Amino acid sequence: IYMVNLDTNTVVYEKSPNEKMYPASLTKIMTAIIAIENCDLQEEATAPSYIYDEFVGINVSHANIQAGETLTIENLLYAMLMQSANEAAKIIADHVGGGSIDTFVEMMNNKAKELGANNTHFVNPHGLFDEQQYTTPYDMYLITKYAMGLDGFMDYVTTLTKEIGPTNLKHSLVVSNRISMMQSSSPYYYEPLRGIKTGTLVE
Repeated sequence: IYMVNLDTNTVVYEKSPNEKMYPASLTKIMTAIIAIENCDLQEEATAPSYIYDEFVGINVSHANIQAGETLTIENLLYAMLMQSANEAAKIIADHVGGGSIDTFVEMMNNKAKELGANNTHFVNPHGLFDEQQYTTPYDMYLITKYAMGLDGFMDYVTTLTKEIGPTNLKHSLVVSNRISMMQSSSPYYYEPLRGIKTGTLVE
């Protein structure tokens, strides 16, 4: 745990801030950083069929984006950060990496080092479990604080519902924010909360 008051840059509470943990979908914060810094957000990316292979037979968060479907980078960011769409993360990675997920992941790791997140290592852009994908609470603070300063990022993580269609394959495509503490109908609702991202892994 690592809690910081960003108004004063004061550490409010910490417990094992350098403990190695698996980031799960918090990974998508770094994926968003790379996309925002390397793309015109209105440029379009088309979902290649190969990215879905690793999702076969497993239950993963998605936005029902289909192979061959084309969306803007901005709308892929909404899908990835609001609805935690794993296919959106891979479409972004394929696009920015020039058809190579590995190239994109290398960009993620280079950015982590640049930000001083020295106990972080990525192997995929979405956060599905891999023993070699890890971070720490302190490193995620560094990554998230940086992301919060990027144009548009806070819009993506605080929007509740967004129509990101129509697309070349659908008349309408709508995504919803998965953070229950931002939903007024939820028993966990907390009005002051503003984002940012949840992440879970099956034990």
